[in-house]
Amino acid sequence: MINIAGCTCDNTISSTSISTLADTSWLFQKYGEPSKLTTVSSSISITLNFRGLGGFDGSTGINNYGGGCRIEDNKIAIISLTQTTQQDPYGLVYLDLLRQATSFELTKNQLIIKCQNGQELVFEAKK
Repeated sequence: MINIAGCTCDNTISSTSISTLADTSWLFQKYGEPSKLTTVSSSISITLNFRGLGGFDGSTGINNYGGGCRIEDNKIAIISLTQTTQQDPYGLVYLDLLRQATSFELTKNQLIIKCQNGQELVFEAKK
């Protein structure tokens, strides 16, 4: 956060520009309770890509997944989710949390998806 002569600014994108999720790609970094997030192993590459205003896809490193979502202001709801079905315990935990998405926070380089159970998924912008 930056404070310039009484004006407080941060990198959070306003709710009026949420369409900025369209055509963005993210790399999964952390998950869990906000006060004790677990870092994803560097050997695991889980991605999330938003395609247009209602579609998304990605990879858990083992399985591919995709679906549809509804985004309004800072709220997000996963409407559908399909995936390939190879054994992938880490991917199952991730996709279970993603299905529970209720809201998100977006900054220039980070996306935090908040889940119904109070847990969070933290992503870094993919370069």
